[in-house]
Amino acid sequence: MRTASPESLKSGDGGDCLHCFTRLRTRNQAELDHYGKQAASFLAGHEIKWLAPFGRPFAVVEGMGAEGVALLEFPTLAAARAWYTSPAYQKASEHRYYSAMIVDGAASERLLAPWRPAASGESVQASL
Repeated sequence: MRTASPESLKSGDGGDCLHCFTRLRTRNQAELDHYGKQAASFLAGHEIKWLAPFGRPFAVVEGMGAEGVALLEFPTLAAARAWYTSPAYQKASEHRYYSAMIVDGAASERLLAPWRPAASGESVQASL
């Protein structure tokens, strides 16, 4: 079973959360098919909005390419964690070979604020 450490999933829980899957290449089509057949069971009971399901066209503009990318939206970071760590998803995930990331969307306002243009032509300086 592949699970993220609890420490890597901790954050504030003030809003939307994204989960991104990247499939670099299919290693075993039979295993991937088995994973896909379990989707109904591991998606059931979770509030998930598919922003970009696998199969949608995408362009790699920098870095390594991939066979596919999927983006899912959850209402909170806790909801994303609950889905990812659920027994049904963990069992199914043994049959897929993806990179997976959980992104705390609530943090985006705080992180992007220094980069937003100022009103009325004022200059903005960002510090990292």
